[in-house]
Amino acid sequence: MAANFLLPVEGVDRNKLRDSFLESRGEYARHLAIDIGAPRGTPVLATTDGEIIKLIREGRGGITIYQKDASGRYLFFYCHLSRYARGLRPGQKVEKGDVIAYVGATGHVIGGPHLHFSITRLPEDDDNFHEGLAINPYLLFLAGVP
Repeated sequence: MAANFLLPVEGVDRNKLRDSFLESRGEYARHLAIDIGAPRGTPVLATTDGEIIKLIREGRGGITIYQKDASGRYLFFYCHLSRYARGLRPGQKVEKGDVIAYVGATGHVIGGPHLHFSITRLPEDDDNFHEGLAINPYLLFLAGVP
């Protein structure tokens, strides 16, 4: 699985990542993602080939993208974006490394501009990502994802 994923922020050195997966976010909440700090406007890249599922603006996540991989088994969540890449739309096929958005600080942000990035392995028989398995992206990138 790891060989298929690209660090999704252009120019970020994987050795400077910080593991924020499972950090406390209030009394009952855990952070099921990592935050990748970068200057506002830094390109956000598709982590793998797949399809854009949803483009939305959420209260907590701000400007957000949902992307599935080509197999349909993994869902990627990119949020706090400043804007989408020109022409990006739901249903669009993307290739690993395509610019899909730009780093920002929209929504409920702690600290400066960053990409909140999560990976969920979806259940075999359901697209409900709330029932999926959250995967720590930090461990994949630390292991040397090409």
